[in-house]
Parts: sequence; C-alpha cells; structure tokens
Amino acid sequence: MRTHRSAQRGITPVEPVIVVLILGILLAVALPRSMNLGAEARKKKLEAALGSVKAATQLTRAAALMAGGSALDDDDSIMQDGVVVETVHGYPKASAEGIVRATGLDPAGDRISISINGSAVTFAIQGAPAEARCSFTYVQSSRAVLPPTISSLTTTGC
Repeated sequence: MRTHRSAQRGITPVEPVIVVLILGILLAVALPRSMNLGAEARKKKLEAALGSVKAATQLTRAAALMAGGSALDDDDSIMQDGVVVETVHGYPKASAEGIVRATGLDPAGDRISISINGSAVTFAIQGAPAEARCSFTYVQSSRAVLPPTISSLTTTGC
C-alpha cells in the first residue's frame, strides 16, 4: 500500500499580503482612538480642577459661617486646614491667597495655569493646544448674598 505525501513548500506570496492588510485595518481603527487620549486627559484634569474649586468654595463658606462675625464681611480671612485663606463675604477671594490657596492646587506640580485679573481667576491646563479654550473662571462674590460665579468648562481647545 502506498501512502501519498504532500510536499510542503512554505508560504505563498498571497499570505504576507493578507497579513499586511489585516494589520493595516487594525492600525486604521486603533490609531485615531489612541491619538485622542491626550485631549481626554486634559479635559479630565480640568474637570478635577473645577471640582476642587467648587469644593473649596463650599468648605470655605462653611468655615466662615461657623466662625461668624467678621468672617462674613467684605474682606477677611479664615484658617482652613492650617492655612490662612482670604475671603470676601465668606467665600474665597479671587487671589493666590484666596481660592488658589483654598483649593490646594499647585500650578507647577499640577501643570495648571492660573491667571488672576481683578476679581476673577482663570484656571487653564498647561500644554493644551489652546489654553484659553481649555479653562474655566472663578469670579469672587460681589455682594454678601451672592455666591461666587464659576463658569462652565470650555474644552474646545483641550
């Protein structure tokens, strides 16, 4: 009885072409997704900074209400977590010694740009393609009955 042996000759020229096509399709799908991760990371960092500002605003207000008296005046300061925070009407003042100190944000370490302009502080993410469009603004309280204004996030430049 004779057995038939098949001759194995290696791979055909079509097989490497198929492998390259499959790899090309995978890269075309995966590459755009991974390229957008930097923008998403900057948006999330901006959201975290916004959360810090909102929380610091409320914590400072609560501490001022508990202190009572002059802590609710136009200009004062309160002790919060071992640091002095400048306040206006019991809310953090728009200054380095006010809202920036209350949040505990470190511009260099957190890579956040902080611009103070009168009664407003703008927080932006360093390294964003357009920092002015990857930001939000805190405007200090203007009257005793009004809380500060915190803008919504601008993320078109992240």
